[in-house]
Amino acid sequence: MTQQPPPAWSQQPGHRAPRPPQPPKKATPKSIGLGCLGVVTFLIVVGVVANLFGGDGDKDSDKPAAKAPPYQVVQQEESGNTRNVVVEVDSLANLRPVFDAVTKSLTEEAGYFVMINCSTRGTAGADNRLANGKKAVGRMGSATTGLEAGGAEFSTNAGRTCPKK
Repeated sequence: MTQQPPPAWSQQPGHRAPRPPQPPKKATPKSIGLGCLGVVTFLIVVGVVANLFGGDGDKDSDKPAAKAPPYQVVQQEESGNTRNVVVEVDSLANLRPVFDAVTKSLTEEAGYFVMINCSTRGTAGADNRLANGKKAVGRMGSATTGLEAGGAEFSTNAGRTCPKK
């Protein structure tokens, strides 16, 4: 008996010959557009979330670059590592630049609490306190305020008014 070689795989019933590898598909303009849309959407969402949670708490968002209106430091108290600074202003305009101007020169390691009041004092219809802020200078300031060393926090009081003189 003569032996015949076994049939090739492609000749066996129910089996297909392997396909040669195909080159990768080229990106279509539609798939590129969808990818770019996804990236843009992601960047917008990140921007919105950063804007919502990255603010300084001042909904009026006085511009830090704005010039501070006239103000007067009327009281400074020291207690351990805490410094209380009371400032008076004549109007509600640009309260953040007032806070920035007051805290700019604070260098002694401590926790500073700045209270900005209306110079005309409070009345039955207008509260005296317009804004509050705090700044941490050094490690002691950080421990006192709960902020990172060098950090600052500022917020205005809702519904604030300053009666005319």
